[in-house]
Amino acid sequence: MTSLRMTVPYMACETPTSLVSRLAARNGIPLAGSFCEDQGMLFRQVIDGEPAAIQRLAELAGVDPNRLFASTFRKIDENVRLLGAERFDRQWMSRARLRVCPACLLQDAEGSTLPPDAAMYCRTWWQISFIRTCHLHSTPLAILPSERRTVHDFAASVRPHASDLSRLVETTAPVETTRLEDYLLRRIVGDGGGIPLLDGLATGVAARFCEVLGTVGLHGCSQRSSKLDESQLRIAAQFGCDMATAGEDAIRTFILGLVRGDVTRSANGGPQAALGSLHAWFSDNRDTQDMERLRGLVRDAVAASLPIGSGKVCLGQSVNERQVHSIRSASRETGVHPKRLRKLLREAGFIGDEHADLADNLVMFSAEASAPFLAELCGTKGLTKVSAYINAPRVQAQLLFHAGFLRPVYPNGGSTKRLLAFNVKEVDALMLSLLDGAEVLDREVEGAFSIPRAAKRVPCGAMDIVSLIQNRRLPWVGRRSDELGYMSIRVRPDQVRPALFPGVGISVDQAARKLKLHYVLARKIIRLGLINEIPGRCPEYYHERYNVRSESVDDFIKNYIALSEIQIASATKGNSVKSILRSNQIYPVTSSYDVGKVYYKRDEVEALPNLKFR
Repeated sequence: MTSLRMTVPYMACETPTSLVSRLAARNGIPLAGSFCEDQGMLFRQVIDGEPAAIQRLAELAGVDPNRLFASTFRKIDENVRLLGAERFDRQWMSRARLRVCPACLLQDAEGSTLPPDAAMYCRTWWQISFIRTCHLHSTPLAILPSERRTVHDFAASVRPHASDLSRLVETTAPVETTRLEDYLLRRIVGDGGGIPLLDGLATGVAARFCEVLGTVGLHGCSQRSSKLDESQLRIAAQFGCDMATAGEDAIRTFILGLVRGDVTRSANGGPQAALGSLHAWFSDNRDTQDMERLRGLVRDAVAASLPIGSGKVCLGQSVNERQVHSIRSASRETGVHPKRLRKLLREAGFIGDEHADLADNLVMFSAEASAPFLAELCGTKGLTKVSAYINAPRVQAQLLFHAGFLRPVYPNGGSTKRLLAFNVKEVDALMLSLLDGAEVLDREVEGAFSIPRAAKRVPCGAMDIVSLIQNRRLPWVGRRSDELGYMSIRVRPDQVRPALFPGVGISVDQAARKLKLHYVLARKIIRLGLINEIPGRCPEYYHERYNVRSESVDDFIKNYIALSEIQIASATKGNSVKSILRSNQIYPVTSSYDVGKVYYKRDEVEALPNLKFR
């Protein structure tokens, strides 16, 4: 098919819609749609970049179709267009607005013999929303009013504004192109981008990433780029492009600063709170290979900056391994109170002095380096909580600690009293060793007391009794069924005492009870030497010395008998018994004056034939 008789020269990087519109103007047809109908094709097909329509247009204009295809935005689906090998989402294009460089259009009209509407043409990059500046004239692109039905008909749209172009050029302040715009132009014309981080991405994804990155960097996490004007977006895009040019390490450093610099983040604030509009952009856009590559980069940076646990979802994908802990996350993992944990971490050297003014969720430290230490802290309690856990008075819990029965977890092997943390499993093992084999009691047993009370009655240290119980050196241990833990244990002081003090005696009071005498009478018998005392220092309790030999008391009961016992045993009155004993030359060894009670030798009394015992 032959070309038109009246054509226009095809200009570098001119869009097919511009070319067909200029051909229509050159041939005296006011609208490109009418021109296409006359030539047996649809203007919509040219707008969508259908190959057959572009081929037909190239033949009509007498243009190499390859040149025309290189400047065609070809429709892939409702949301995607291809310009050569470069992919653009529909939202990243500006085809619904008439964006032009007035200086370029004025130069087109002045340098051609054609009518202005046939001489002025649309450059490809004017339809890319990320390019806001003309690189040839260093002026911002102007948005001219246009009717919706003619917005793709370039000649028809600029025709009403041709006389106003000179004024626009004079009143527009010059603006230099940004490095992102230069980068996009190089990619569009096929010269290569030159920024490794962005070169592997779709052009639109790369440009939008720079804009969002710059918006967050310059205006904060909460600022959406859609709320910025054109000049602010230019600056933000340049900021983001500079960061992308510096490479992935610069992005990671930026994300780290973004996260660590947000000292107002709530305790529950995660990646969304830290990244703000950057996180929203990743969430709002559908998954593509390009987006996932950027997500992976940002996800890794966030995982290295925020306390995100293994298996938690960050930017649409699970985190494989935790890299960072905060005091709050470590507290929830170990069960240790944040205040105690903060002190322990400081003592262990995982956090420094700068943490003092920061909230628990903002104090970060390495998860890998602290893993062994935190594992040891898991399931630990402070001494106060251990005291309540085992039902022991605070003093008794402290004694258990100082005696080594409760072994704390110390950071770096050191010891600081205020940083005590005890493993619950070891506490449970201690209580099991004390309660194992104990007789269950539903009521109190005479002569049995709790460990603290028994320690006073021995007297000895409470921990001495604990040691005896653990080592199974007591013949009997009980436990109350209506009490729990440490205070439910019952022991007998008279069993504890000989176990702790071999050869120790009994008190005068205990000797009196065995003799069934008053305390004063028992003391007088001891002073007469009928019951032996233990020489040397003996344990005391409330001024009561345990210096009476228990065996000597037993011997006294075996060898001596009181006059009152003889009367009861023989059913004989007192005077008669005395007469019988005296007549047989059996005399008392004590008098009522010396002791308060008369005793005789038992073997002499029992040998009398005329004194019968019942």
